[in-house]
Amino acid sequence: MDPSTKNWLALYIDEFQESIAADSSKLALYLGNYTEMMDFCHFYLHDSGLFYGHIVAHKFGTFANSESWSGADNFKIAVVEGLVLTYLFSQKQRVLQGESYGTIAQECVEKLYEFYVLFTMNDVQSSKYRTIFLKNQDKTTAVEQVLDGRVSNPSMLERDFWKGSQFNIFTALDVMYFAYWMQGIYEYDHRNRIKNEIVSLMDKASRVEKKSNKNGLSTVSYFIASGNFGGAGDYVAQNEINFSESRSKDSAFTRRIIYEYAVYVCLVDNQLEYKEVDFLQKTAAQLSVTESEEQESLFMIDSFLANHAEHIFYLQYGEGVNLIRKAFNMRFQSFVTKNKAKIVEEVLESKELVELLRKAVSENLSDDEKQKVKSQIADLLKTIPSLAIFMIPGGSIILPFLLKILPEEILMPSSFINKKNEK
Repeated sequence: MDPSTKNWLALYIDEFQESIAADSSKLALYLGNYTEMMDFCHFYLHDSGLFYGHIVAHKFGTFANSESWSGADNFKIAVVEGLVLTYLFSQKQRVLQGESYGTIAQECVEKLYEFYVLFTMNDVQSSKYRTIFLKNQDKTTAVEQVLDGRVSNPSMLERDFWKGSQFNIFTALDVMYFAYWMQGIYEYDHRNRIKNEIVSLMDKASRVEKKSNKNGLSTVSYFIASGNFGGAGDYVAQNEINFSESRSKDSAFTRRIIYEYAVYVCLVDNQLEYKEVDFLQKTAAQLSVTESEEQESLFMIDSFLANHAEHIFYLQYGEGVNLIRKAFNMRFQSFVTKNKAKIVEEVLESKELVELLRKAVSENLSDDEKQKVKSQIADLLKTIPSLAIFMIPGGSIILPFLLKILPEEILMPSSFINKKNEK
């Protein structure tokens, strides 16, 4: 499959079906961690890397030629994967009961067709999209062509600095808009204002400190260049951002996404400075983001950067990457230590995890064992209120901190403990 050629969407749907047929439990586990659609949507935007414009991996499907894909190709597949998974989440009971994926997938295409007919009705490229829908063609082909148009970014051809990554980064939010549309909420009606508020807030966040925030400024420049601004959606910088319209018209989830882009810019260069913390707290208050949501967002973005900043091409300054990792490690170690009692209690509930942790003290774990540790640590961390740090890419990043805080007797080899009890 090649996302830059015709019929890629039909091939992708077939590949997705083959992937879940080979491991039916994988999809159930991926959808099963959440009860609310918007919580799942939030997770996917961060977990996939869509939020950052840097795709970490595709969760379903094995693509033999993916190494030759461009950044735009990977981004497009992550968008359609998010749309498909969001629809499957809305049909979770049917999925978990083992209903034919083929039937649900066809329904998904029908829904995406309906969604994009309405979504593009007042788009600046409406005449182009109208032609797509008026053609006598199947709906999968129509949706494919709309997605090609949504992800492509012709204006970037005029921007030499960003050539090589030509895609509309705000297409990531189509996943959010689709999730709301299925609930009867037409959040996409405000998408141009939302996009402007995100970039204006990012720009303001990059200038909070007088010192140079090179990665922050680079990030803002990239989002402006790749934002597909045009016509009614032209980016207009706002020195003073009035969020009254956002508070009255946008959902809590959308306001949180706007806030998180400010967090992202503040974190891409170094540790949070006092002025940045103050700025983020005031922004959260303006957008009615709760304190627990603030903490959760900070950990999610911080952990993503700690693992992937060096691979995000618009973050060009290596020193910033090292500072990001150092700052994250300090914050995370503090968090783990603070919650020591709760973590120890939860660890002791799982005999298998205890055994694996004991083994990790003295020898390397196999890939299968590492996956088990990752999964069980994720479950463990979900029990700690208000922090979704189980989203940490790689999962086992907590392991060194966990081994430091656990009582020594828990980490003793089983054979040693048994001999000790025999005496």
